[in-house]
Amino acid sequence: MKLEKKQQGAGLKKEEWSLGKILIAIVVGLFAYLMITDGLDIARDIKSGKTPDFLVDVRDGIVDGYYGNPPRY
Repeated sequence: MKLEKKQQGAGLKKEEWSLGKILIAIVVGLFAYLMITDGLDIARDIKSGKTPDFLVDVRDGIVDGYYGNPPRY
């Protein structure tokens, strides 16, 4: 009897996914993708003292959206 009770409780608990956990997972996934695809270029740009291209693109997108300009690309 005691063995059966222990086996009933054994198992994986279902974990609730909150919006914060989902957003963190998306950000980590995008960061990993960025490092895999552009990691060496980013390292070269930083070493040479230049702003990495993806940061320039992000900045341009934010500024264009703020001022209501159409996308550059």
